[in-house]
Amino acid sequence: MERETRLWGYYQVLYADDYCKIKHLYVDAGKNISYQYHLHRAELWTVVSGCGRLVLEGQLYSLQAGDSVKIGAGQRHTIRNIGEGILVIHEIQTGKILSEEDIVREALPDCL
Repeated sequence: MERETRLWGYYQVLYADDYCKIKHLYVDAGKNISYQYHLHRAELWTVVSGCGRLVLEGQLYSLQAGDSVKIGAGQRHTIRNIGEGILVIHEIQTGKILSEEDIVREALPDCL
């Protein structure tokens, strides 16, 4: 399995083909992924364990184990781990381009 370390933790690619990529994101306590959007892909996130504060298009949501959210192409999003343990997210990507180059990063919103 491909594993990539980031400032917020790491991710593992569980499956990939031309149309779909499945990852697990492991977000360390108190950390967040970058505020970002994708031009060519949508994502479906399901929280496997832990709890997080999601910002999706300027709206704030609390997520915990079992919660899911669909993130459309072009929708700005980030999530912060607000728990004490690791936040684990099951991410399913679908779209024409499923690469790490399809990430546009922006400054974190004040509400996070």
